[in-house]
Amino acid sequence: MSADAAPKLVFVIPVRHPGSVSNWNLVHRNLSETAQSIANQNDPNWRCVVVANEGADLPSLPSGFVVRYVDFPLPDLPARADDEEAFYDAVRLDKGRRILHGIADANDHDYIMVVDYDDWVSARLTSWVQRNIGDPGWHFRKGYVHDGSQYILLHRDFSELCGTSHIVRKDLLCISETWTATSETVIKRNLGSHIFLRHDLAGTENALAELPFPGAIYRVDYGSSNSSSEGVLQTYVPKWKLRKRPFEFVSNAIGLRIMTRKIRSEFNLQSPDSR
Repeated sequence: MSADAAPKLVFVIPVRHPGSVSNWNLVHRNLSETAQSIANQNDPNWRCVVVANEGADLPSLPSGFVVRYVDFPLPDLPARADDEEAFYDAVRLDKGRRILHGIADANDHDYIMVVDYDDWVSARLTSWVQRNIGDPGWHFRKGYVHDGSQYILLHRDFSELCGTSHIVRKDLLCISETWTATSETVIKRNLGSHIFLRHDLAGTENALAELPFPGAIYRVDYGSSNSSSEGVLQTYVPKWKLRKRPFEFVSNAIGLRIMTRKIRSEFNLQSPDSR
């Protein structure tokens, strides 16, 4: 890319090693839906890089998408039950390396958004970035949780819940000028995790602002989610929570919504019947 190119919003979708996925058909379907959601942007100043292993069976992707193939081996993950932190550390390294490859040719003034391959994004993201060029970036304090049912939950601490929840100017990611020299610490902390960067930048002149609208939908319990979460009603408003955690129950219940055509349109989310 030219150094003089206008800033773009660069979406990056890291796809896991096929050997770590039990049902690739579901990954294939979800990635297709996520790609269609990204392609629904109402401003053209975006592109998307999908990072996947050589030979991975990917769906047809819309205009504006490129695929960057890697030959990373199947990650050697420690048993989560034995050492949870070591497990997540290995996951962050694998995911972060894929993202690093995906943003290698982005300009420093481009904005980077990591998107999990089973989520959906708002059509308003690119136009928001274009109206606020120069800002450090944004985290999604608000976002939706959806399980394929008629319900959707407005979550008010979304950037702590979901990886599809940050837009950051590339220069703030601390990628080395020779990008292959980027340290593992940066790869894991700034790229492979959605938790640390916002907290690291908080209190500095480059603190991430809150996006003023829900920016993404997190897919749970949809027959294909990477999350082990149950559905929206079971997780956020179960009857036992009313008895034992009434304030939390009421707070979640206030966020519960019926899925609307407006939300489906903004996130380009198909109804289950149309699949």
